[in-house]
Parts: sequence; structure tokens; C-alpha cells
Amino acid sequence: MKPNEKTPEQKRAELEAKHGATIRAARAQREAMERYFQNLKHSQRGDVADPEQEERMASVLTQGKSHVVRHYAYDDGDSR
Repeated sequence: MKPNEKTPEQKRAELEAKHGATIRAARAQREAMERYFQNLKHSQRGDVADPEQEERMASVLTQGKSHVVRHYAYDDGDSR
């Protein structure tokens, strides 16, 4: 180790002091994303569904519209 090089503990403390809020926000977002995917896996297996999760997924599927949008769907065997 070089004489003027910082130890890992000193580097960690410096990063925490300078970027603490960003680090905490990133950790919270990662935990929320992990919870989201765990809930998604559980709902696919037939476990208890989370109503908040179902509402978010319905919102994604409807693309912010009040109903499901089908731009390129063909019905009745029409294969244009």
C-alpha cells in the first residue's frame, strides 16, 4: 500500500459522506424492485396475489388508457 493511499475503510467513509443520499436511494430502489419481482413470481405460482401489484400490472397492460389497446390484432381468422 502506498504511503498516501487511503485504506478501504477511509474510502468507504469518504464515499458515504459525499454520496450518502444517492447510495441510500439506490438501495431502497433495489429493495423495492426485488420485492416487486418476488410478488410477481408468487402471483404466477398461484400464491396470494398482492392487490397493489395487480393494479400496477393492469396499468402497464392498458398503457395508461381506460381499456386494453390492440392495434394490430386480427380476429375471426382474417390473415391479411
